[in-house]
Amino acid sequence: MGKNFLDKQKKISESLWGPMNEFVYTASEDGTICRWNVSTQQLNNRVNFNPQSATEVTSMDYSKDKTLIIATGKDMTARLYEGETLNPLKVFRSDKPLNCAVLHPTLNLVMVAGGQEALAVTTTGHDAGKFEVEFFHTIFQEKVGEIRTGHFSPINYLAISTDGTTLVTGAEEGNCRIFKFDGGFGNKFKALEKSFVSMAPSGTN
Repeated sequence: MGKNFLDKQKKISESLWGPMNEFVYTASEDGTICRWNVSTQQLNNRVNFNPQSATEVTSMDYSKDKTLIIATGKDMTARLYEGETLNPLKVFRSDKPLNCAVLHPTLNLVMVAGGQEALAVTTTGHDAGKFEVEFFHTIFQEKVGEIRTGHFSPINYLAISTDGTTLVTGAEEGNCRIFKFDGGFGNKFKALEKSFVSMAPSGTN
């Protein structure tokens, strides 16, 4: 029997309406992502963000066509899921706690951000806070680049324009920054992608 909406839950860190508003997705501090049926108010699917250890889920976001969900956690990973089933597809490993991630609308590219907790930065300095936006290849899960943002506190929000040309960051210090990709960014990324394909072992998906 599925859990009702009114049952006690750990604190919800993020929620999303399903593509047709028939389902609601929730991410929780207890390390679970749930898919709820709005009509029946019952739990439809559930997945543990990190199967090895419970970790707080900090964000969720859709792919452009809303068939995929990218989620981030305090375990320094971002994880890609099939939207309808919540089947895990890919894991992207950072070296810092992650608070947000977005999928590029036209390229095989995941962008993640977060950083050291603001209180700790006072003792280590903002250069060690790791407030960059990291880029990962969606399929091969390899880090392919980063943007040094100029923020001096954890990045809590990322947004990308529908054409994929502009990225916005929002940080805990209260600043938002707008980054415009150069006109040749897409072609440069696709050239890099070809090198990954040529090096990939047979059967990689």
